[in-house]
Amino acid sequence: CEVCLSGPVEHRHHKLRRSQGGTNALSNLIACCTNCHELIHRHPEASYKSGLLVRGLDTGKEPC
Repeated sequence: CEVCLSGPVEHRHHKLRRSQGGTNALSNLIACCTNCHELIHRHPEASYKSGLLVRGLDTGKEPC
């Protein structure tokens, strides 16, 4: 896991959410374990501050 550096890689996390135009480009992906992936999405403001999530242009869609 690129976040905790100890968990098994189980997910591809998109820093820019797919609903906001994020792609599967390696520069937009983080390999992470289930626990870290859940934490990223459960605490979005902290994730934005740490760069684990990035804000896209307003698409008018709710983030998923």
